[in-house]
Amino acid sequence: MSKLLRKLFLPLAMGVAALGASTAQAVSLGTLTSSPSFATVATSNTFDSFGGLINFSLASASNISVSLQGLNALFAGGVLFDSSFNQIGDTFIADSVASFSNLSSGSYSFALAGVSGTGGGGATLTAYAAAVPEPESYAMLLAGLGMLMLIVRRRGGSM
Repeated sequence: MSKLLRKLFLPLAMGVAALGASTAQAVSLGTLTSSPSFATVATSNTFDSFGGLINFSLASASNISVSLQGLNALFAGGVLFDSSFNQIGDTFIADSVASFSNLSSGSYSFALAGVSGTGGGGATLTAYAAAVPEPESYAMLLAGLGMLMLIVRRRGGSM
């Protein structure tokens, strides 16, 4: 996607989602977990704009992965915002996967927008979270590996 289209999409997404397209919707995914969560924003009208906000929260620091599947849409895309409505990362488009790393706990929103094809259309967002390992986890891993190396060394290098 060209940089120009990315820059133009942000005002489009915010305008459609916040000011209300003919089918603006709000959906809550609740707290994201490692199990995929799904939300669809759609319209039944031909060549109509659709949009909405998909809200979710994170219980702890997480990495999230998002895929956006266009459903008979001429164009569909999304933007991730934090609770202060600051954009996080780049715009992502339909039929692609985006990842967002090291998000802190709190509330977030995806703003989705697009234009339907003949007979209506929309987009389905699939999102899931993966916990970010704490530094203590890495310390425990290194300590365990160090102990294994010590045991192997004391046994003369053979198990």
